[in-house]
This record gives sequence, C-alpha cells and structure tokens, in this order.
Amino acid sequence: MILNTFSRNKLAFFYTFLFSAVLLAWTAPGSCDEVRLQIQKAVSEKMKVAVPDFSSNSSQALSEGLDRLGKDVLENDLLLSGLFDTMSTSGNSGSGQEQPGQVNYERWAGLGAQLLVLGDFEKGESDVSVKFRLFDITARNFLLGKQYQGEKSLYRWMIHRFADEIIGEVTGVKGSSATMIAFTSYFKGNKEVYLIDQDGTNPRKISSNNSITVAPAWSPDGENIAFTSYRNANPNLYITKKSGNGRKMVSNVPGLNDSPAWSPDGEKIAYALSKNDNPDIYLLHKDGTQTRVTSFSGIDTSPAWSPDGQKLAYTSNRNGTPQIYVLDVAEGDKGKVRRISYNGSQNDDPEWSPDGKSIAYTSLRNGHFEIVVEDMEKNVNLQLTITPSGSSENPSWSPDGRFIAFSSSREGKPQIYIMRADGSGVRKLTFLEGGGYEPSWSPRFYR
Repeated sequence: MILNTFSRNKLAFFYTFLFSAVLLAWTAPGSCDEVRLQIQKAVSEKMKVAVPDFSSNSSQALSEGLDRLGKDVLENDLLLSGLFDTMSTSGNSGSGQEQPGQVNYERWAGLGAQLLVLGDFEKGESDVSVKFRLFDITARNFLLGKQYQGEKSLYRWMIHRFADEIIGEVTGVKGSSATMIAFTSYFKGNKEVYLIDQDGTNPRKISSNNSITVAPAWSPDGENIAFTSYRNANPNLYITKKSGNGRKMVSNVPGLNDSPAWSPDGEKIAYALSKNDNPDIYLLHKDGTQTRVTSFSGIDTSPAWSPDGQKLAYTSNRNGTPQIYVLDVAEGDKGKVRRISYNGSQNDDPEWSPDGKSIAYTSLRNGHFEIVVEDMEKNVNLQLTITPSGSSENPSWSPDGRFIAFSSSREGKPQIYIMRADGSGVRKLTFLEGGGYEPSWSPRFYR
C-alpha cells in the first residue's frame, strides 16, 4: 500500500473448534517412538498408509457417499502433508469388521501397508459421529483412537482433525489439515475478505464492506478478525466477528491505520499508524489507548510478532529502501534495532515462523517479488520461489511450520498458492475471478 507494490503482513490465528473430541485409546509410548524414529531417519521415504472406505450401519449415510468421502478427504490430507503415500485398498474395505485385537496385520503387511486407518461413522438426523483407529502394521500395534461428534456440516473437519493427529503421532508435531486461510479478493469492483479451507475447498466471502479491504488478521482466540478498510474514505482499522458480523471501528486516525497484527496473548494489536504524517508502529490496547513503538522520520510498517510476544519484525525504509528489521517490543526503536534483510533491493511483509527460528518475507530480486526465508540463528538467507513471469509475495506460515501460503501472479492474475517450507510442492489453492491476495494461515481449529 505505501511501499511501492508491496502488500501487508498477516498474522496466523487460533480458531475454537465446534465439535467435541473424545480420546478412545492409546498404546504404550514405545510404539509411538518407533514410528517417529522411522520418520526422523528417512523423511524422504514416505510411509505407506492404507485407508479403506469408512464403514457405517446407516444405509442412508452410505447412499450419500459419506464412506467414500471420508476416505478421499483423509487420503488427500495425508498426501498433501508430504509424509505419506496412500495405496489402493480395493477389495479391502469394511473397517467395521476389524477391531483392535482382530486386525489382520499379515494381510495388510502383504499389501505393502505400514499404517492402517479405519473409520466408522454413524449419522443422525442432523449430526454425525466418527470413530477413527490408527494401526502400526509393521510393529503390529494399535496406535491411536479418537471419536468426534458434531453437525453433519463438520464431517470434513472431523476428518481433517484426525489427519493432524496421525501426523502428530508419527512426527511429534500435529499437522495443519484442520486449518483455513484468510485472504482478500476483488468482488464487484471492491476488495473483500475471503476464507478457504487449506485443501482448497469451500472458498467464501465473509465481508461486505463495499470498498477496498486489506490486511485481514485474526485474534489468537479466533473469534475476531482485524482488517483495514476504506469504507469511510479513510483507511481505518476495524474488528469483526469471524462470521463477518459485528463490525466495529477501533482506530480512525486521519491517515493510515494499517497492517494489524494481534499479539500472541490477544491483549493488543500492533499496526502502522500515521499520527505524525509518516507511518510508525503503534500498539493498540483493548481500552483504545495507543503506545508508540517506533519514531523514525520515514516509513515503518508491516509489524509481525515473534511467537513469544517479545519482539516485532517490521518493514522500514530508514536506510533508504524498504528492509526488514527486528526490535524488542519493550524498548521500541530506542533500543537495539537489528536489520535482517541484506539481499534484494526491497524487502517487506515479514512473517515469523511458529518456532520463532525463521522469518519469511517478500523480496524484490531481478525485477520480481519472491518469497525468502531468513534463518535467525544461522543468518542464512534462502530464496524459496523463482517467478520469471509475475511475482510471489505475502508469505504466511502454516501452524506446524511445514508450509507457507503466498500470493503469486505466475499464471497471470494473482492467486493463493501453498508450498512446503523448503519451496517444494507448490500447489495452487484459489481459482477466483477476483484473484487472491494477502493470505493469512489460521492455526488448527482445536485446542
């Protein structure tokens, strides 16, 4: 918005899940450690997982195809993780016939499976209950069982959640299947906030500001979204419920009120505010008061919190061109300010990784915006994208740190893409007429 064509930083969010999860059973810790060790020793060797069609005693549910849908969604989640290969289970369905003590390990091992996932579900008039079981075929152990219950509309999310559990069981870190991505897209000449599930399904518009809306950022509890909108001519800061209802203006200082980023504890919002003509970083507290963090005579914008809430990464042109800097929140720019970007003629949109070890940002290189990651411990800079036609910008980490969402015009109109944290496995997420801009990846939809 204010630094050439760079757009604003995003902040991941926490979302309160809408259905209950019940732990069914656990195996001894040793079996989990064995599976995790296999992953750690050879991450490139994907584990072969068998997922038969889900079983059900409900003929209506089967007629609606929920058995096949369950299998397809779970297989897709596991494939997208990059950790698993799924295998054909034709002629080997019927999970209800196999109980924890009755699984035919030899048969599944003979088919090449290392893991087996069985799903059973029951469907009521308006809700559905799904029971999952995970087996280690190689070690012949029952690893994990969970049950979820909720409205039928949450069926896919129940499956996404168990996919995260599977990934957590074999790696020690849960996946990001039960997440979504917020972004902006043009609609009837205006720019609005949209959401899309991480697997690319269910894109929907959640704002109706009838104006230009930018920089959506979620509160840590997932209940609210902050964004900047020109609906009243001035770029003011608003907060709305995640449903899009209950819009409230929280900052309307004449000039810029932009780039909101909620603190990890949800107590304040860091944002760019042009109180004194040029934008500086301020903190907006719940009572409406503001604390100034930077006081540079040029442009400071795009704040991003470190996971511990102690530091802010931000963009500043204090050395002539937009670059990425880091400071301690308590000291502001009166204390030590560290520049971390030295490659690329311009750098913007910092986004801290969930583990706090890296910062992803947008970098102008060879005439194109690219996604770059800076290792804060090793001072190593890695360019993840190469976009000879168009640009790639606005990185946002998945909550497990394995993926990065970004906007790219590599095929013409900007759309939302996802790639692994090393730059591999790029896939296009949106195909909207209005394009896709400024992605913000949610945390998992459960505690």
